[in-house]
Amino acid sequence: MDNKKFLYKNRDISKVKKTFKNEGFIIFKKIAKSQDIENVFKTLYFLYNKYSKNKLNKYNRNKLSECLIKIRKSNWAVFSKIYDDLQVSNSVYKLLHSEEIFDIGRSLLGQKKYSPIAVSGTMLRLDPPKDRRNLYDYHQDHSYYHQNKSGKNGLVISVALHNIGLKNGALKVALKSHKLGFLKVDTKRKNSYSAQQYSINSTKLKKYKITRQIMNKGDVSAIYLDTVHCSADNFSDELRVTGLVRVHNIMSGDFRSYRDNSAFIDEIKKKKISTVLTCKSTIL
Repeated sequence: MDNKKFLYKNRDISKVKKTFKNEGFIIFKKIAKSQDIENVFKTLYFLYNKYSKNKLNKYNRNKLSECLIKIRKSNWAVFSKIYDDLQVSNSVYKLLHSEEIFDIGRSLLGQKKYSPIAVSGTMLRLDPPKDRRNLYDYHQDHSYYHQNKSGKNGLVISVALHNIGLKNGALKVALKSHKLGFLKVDTKRKNSYSAQQYSINSTKLKKYKITRQIMNKGDVSAIYLDTVHCSADNFSDELRVTGLVRVHNIMSGDFRSYRDNSAFIDEIKKKKISTVLTCKSTIL
C-alpha cells in the first residue's frame, strides 16, 4: 500500500493544504525531537519501576518494552497505573504540546502563526502485540470531541515514537471520508472495563479507499475530526507507542468552551451514557 504522496519533508504547510483538504489525511516527516521521544520512554522506565515488583536495574528501551508486555498480561491493574500516570507526565506534554506540532495544527486549520489554539485529548497509546482489548472500530473522533460543531475545525494529530508499519498496526484511514460530515451513531461498551465506542458501520465506507498511517520515528500525521479511521492489530513482538493530541480552532464561531458540555448532557439525558462511573481506568 503506497501512501508516499502524503509524506512531506517541506514544512511550508500552505503548499500542501490542498491535498489535506481533499484527502483528510497527511504526514510530515521528522517533526518530533528525538530527545523528547527518549524522555517519554525514560518516564515509562521510572513508572515501571515504581509499580512493578521486578525492577529494571538500568534503562534499556527494548527490555522495558518486553517487561511492559509481560505485565500487561500478568497484572492488568499495575499496567493501568503505569498508563494513567504516564498520561499526565511532563515528558508526554512536552512532546505532544510542542510549538512545531501546534504550528502544523494552526496552519492546517487556517489560523495565523502564534494565534491561540485549543487543545484536548492529549494521550499516549500503549498497544501490546496480539492484544485487541482496547482497539477501536471505524469511528470519527468528532463523536468524542465536541469542541467545534464542524469537524473541519478540529484535528487529530499523531506522533510516532518509533517506526510504525503494517506489522505493528499502523492506523487504518478512510481517505476523503471527512466529506461525509459528522455521522451520529450510538455509543457502545462491550463491558464495564472496555472503552466507550461510537462505531461506524463499515458498509458506509465502501466507496472510500483505505490507506495506512505508516510513519517513522518522529513523523507527525494529521486527520480531520470527521475523517473515519480505526485501530489495526499489532502482529509484531513489540509494544506500539503512539502519541495523540486533538487541536481545535478556538477562533471559529462554532467553538464551544470546554465548560459547555451540553452535547454530553443531552446524551446522558437519553441514557446513552451512564451517569454512574462503575469502571476502572480505561487503557486506550
